[in-house]
Amino acid sequence: MFEVRCRACLRVEEWSGAERHVRVEGGGRRPAEAPALAAWRTLVDAQEHGHTVVGACPACAQPLTTDAPGATAAAYAFDLPKADVRFDGRAFASASGPLTADEARRRVQAALPPPPPFDVGRLLFTSWAAGLGTVGFVLWIAGATFVVFFLVRGAQTGALWGQRGTGVYEKDMPQD
Repeated sequence: MFEVRCRACLRVEEWSGAERHVRVEGGGRRPAEAPALAAWRTLVDAQEHGHTVVGACPACAQPLTTDAPGATAAAYAFDLPKADVRFDGRAFASASGPLTADEARRRVQAALPPPPPFDVGRLLFTSWAAGLGTVGFVLWIAGATFVVFFLVRGAQTGALWGQRGTGVYEKDMPQD
């Protein structure tokens, strides 16, 4: 029996022969970068640390790895037809032969769609809205502070209600 983990969605399974027991379901977390690039990073990390890739995660399709000795390595297929990159369980390969990790990364990145262009209009609108919201919040805090000080000062001096209904402030009253 050995433990199998998905680095992307944090799924944890225990494998014993053909039996699979899920300990942590996973699947709710997705990689922040392109899934194929995240899979490449997991495969390179597995190679560097001596972990074995045993298949694809059923929850997120990222590589499942284990550090158990004697685990059977499995191939991992990238979902990028243009990339011509696969992982045969121990190393990267293509139809033309073995690949280095850097060559596999370059092919994966080349097959990914280009990132969306920078949207200046969205940046300006977001900045304007954030600035307007900040100004409104600061004005609200200033108004609330003014009202609180006004009421506290009025209650301390009797300015709001006068001295026993006479309308004369305590400091203006003759001292005996």
